[in-house]
Amino acid sequence: MPYASRTLPELLRIQAARHGDKSLIASPTRSITYAEAPEVAARSAGRLRSGGARVGDRVVAFLSDGMELLELWLGAAWLGAIFTPINTAFRGQQLRRALAVADPALIVTEGALLPHLGNLAPPLPTAARCWVADAAAGADLDIEGPVEPMPPAGEPLAAHGAQPGDPVAIIYTSGTSGPAKGVI
Repeated sequence: MPYASRTLPELLRIQAARHGDKSLIASPTRSITYAEAPEVAARSAGRLRSGGARVGDRVVAFLSDGMELLELWLGAAWLGAIFTPINTAFRGQQLRRALAVADPALIVTEGALLPHLGNLAPPLPTAARCWVADAAAGADLDIEGPVEPMPPAGEPLAAHGAQPGDPVAIIYTSGTSGPAKGVI
């Protein structure tokens, strides 16, 4: 594979052409084929753009494993944003530090984890927005700050012109010898 093709958007396109309707990933409620993956990524990127995320912005996923997490990762890569998953077991100072280091433009979480963000002082760090993936429109999200239900997938965007070596994610270490460190 040519070096210039070693980006997530390009890999999704190549695999869609090679594998078509074969399942890329499946959950008990949904599956995504290789052929569908570029469209899923483009629509997820559109959703992220509607939330204010731009190229180079960090998009924090404080989410349990699931399709929302995968779609967020694909969408961030497609958009050129930096996917930043945070361990759902982080609490208090550990969570505050991870969010401060990430300096996110957007935080995506779920209702069960929202209180852990609400317990931070000050509430929600510098994030422009916080979306709750499993909240219904009009839900009462009892937390201070710009919190709203995650909108549906957006209009598909063209893939960002990513280059091999561009940051695509910040993954936190386990923190066994000190605070968890973000690795690009």
